[in-house]
Amino acid sequence: MHDPIVIEIMTKKECCLCDAVKETVQRTLADYPARLQLTDIESDPALFERYKEKIPVVLINGEESFVYKVRESVLRKKLDAISGKGWTMVEKKPLTEEELRQKLQELAPEWRMGKNEKGVPYIERVKHASAFMAGIDFVRQVAEKAEQNNHHPDIFINYKRISVRYWTHSASGVTLADVQMARKIDPLF
Repeated sequence: MHDPIVIEIMTKKECCLCDAVKETVQRTLADYPARLQLTDIESDPALFERYKEKIPVVLINGEESFVYKVRESVLRKKLDAISGKGWTMVEKKPLTEEELRQKLQELAPEWRMGKNEKGVPYIERVKHASAFMAGIDFVRQVAEKAEQNNHHPDIFINYKRISVRYWTHSASGVTLADVQMARKIDPLF
């Protein structure tokens, strides 16, 4: 078992940015073996001199990790790496057509196979939204999942029709990581 992760926020009284950062960190804490420590820089002249107007600053296990703001998806990636928690992407080796067909049937049966104009395989699923803005909201949700997992699809928007395609550029084909991401975002459809 890992030692608890220490997340320290350098803060001071009447700091709006500090409150926003604290809220983001607290929302994330429940998912990790971590504890929050708030340090008021005004109580220590050396800290005050070091940070002054640079706050809030977030340190993770003593290492300066964020200044002024915290993106929750980036914080989660850092905490996943430290804690060993989270989803570890598999080797990004392209699947054969037969392997892909089998994995889709097993993990993401609603997705279909295709090839782009250069002949590179991809997997795709289409969402037909009830209205244009509902489609945009769907795209935002897909983007958040992709950002959390650092594996991003190609997304095509045609009014209320949204096409989501996964393929791994570095592998020039579809990998198990693409199929896993398809499965992760399936509930959004």
